[in-house]
Amino acid sequence: MAVKHLVLNTQTGKPELKTFKNEQTYREYKQQPEQKKWQLSIELKVQAQSANKKLKQLERKGLTNSPAYKQAQHQIHLITGDTTATRFPEKLKDTAKVQRALQAAYKFNKYETATPGGLSKAQKRARKGFNKKFEKAKNLSQKQYNIISEMAEVLNDMYGALIPGSTQLFSSLIDIENNTHFDEDDIKEFAIDLQNEIDNAPKIAQEYTRHLLSQGIDQFAHGTKPNAKALVKEVVDRERQRLELMRQNLENNDYPYK
Repeated sequence: MAVKHLVLNTQTGKPELKTFKNEQTYREYKQQPEQKKWQLSIELKVQAQSANKKLKQLERKGLTNSPAYKQAQHQIHLITGDTTATRFPEKLKDTAKVQRALQAAYKFNKYETATPGGLSKAQKRARKGFNKKFEKAKNLSQKQYNIISEMAEVLNDMYGALIPGSTQLFSSLIDIENNTHFDEDDIKEFAIDLQNEIDNAPKIAQEYTRHLLSQGIDQFAHGTKPNAKALVKEVVDRERQRLELMRQNLENNDYPYK
């Protein structure tokens, strides 16, 4: 049975309605390189336009903290090579880039947090689970909970797996928000200062990153703003003293063979 489908007219470079003997013939025709490339370009345009519309909605609602939004921006920067770009490209010449952009836009469109409504549902679920896991969390206002989430996000962005375990981390962050006047900006300032101090200290300091983070967060929780420089100096000095003591012990031992 004859069927009609929209395909690319390679002579004009424009789409046209073409008649095929049957669906099998059409499927075979679609496998031609120029037809596959054209289909990809159409799919990219459809998915990118949908994704960009959702990005705009999130921005309009001030929801750029959405996990899906942040992931989309990361992918857009990788695809375009432009760190100022904020939208998925709807048209690309290179086939490999088209496929990459199409895949990224498609994934974004499937994320629950890609829409304001989906993000709201995800946040409610997360808060419910958070309250269930941490008894003290039930007394937090939504604003306090948001601040804690932002504190954790700052630390995770900077240190990833090096941050303290989630239970320990969030227990401390709850204490910070319940009992002190510190917020996510204070946490960010400390995290940046600590990284700068570690970068400029002897290499041994890097091995104590998790310990230093834990110390700083604990001091915040007890109402004291940590001094990143002092924390790193304490660790480095202690390590130097330990190594010096080891050296002295080795020198004082009377070895039978020298």
